Amino acid sequence: MADKEELALQVGDKCLAIQKCDEGYDYTFYDANYHGLDGSVIENKDASIAIVAAEVIAAEGLGSVKPVKEVDYDKLQEDAAYTAAYEMEAIAEKKPSILGQLKDKFGLVEGSMSMER
Repeated sequence: MADKEELALQVGDKCLAIQKCDEGYDYTFYDANYHGLDGSVIENKDASIAIVAAEVIAAEGLGSVKPVKEVDYDKLQEDAAYTAAYEMEAIAEKKPSILGQLKDKFGLVEGSMSMER
């Protein structure tokens, strides 16, 4: 675990994704449904990814949560991306279109607009 570039851990009902970045390490916590909860960058290039992960877990107040187990990083990222895309689609479906709003406001029917004065 010490020389990995990326790491994913399940900590109780949350998951932690952490990866090296230019500044040090970038991390994100996810809930059980893969919604992003919290994240930041730890500016410590000298520490191992395992040490930084332990520090982040402790800072989040999860240091006493057992067990902590490693999970597949790529799968976690895929699940989180799927959840985000699904939610964006659901939001888009609920959001009325601008054209629809104009039709409702002005009582417009498609094809009824004319340029007559």
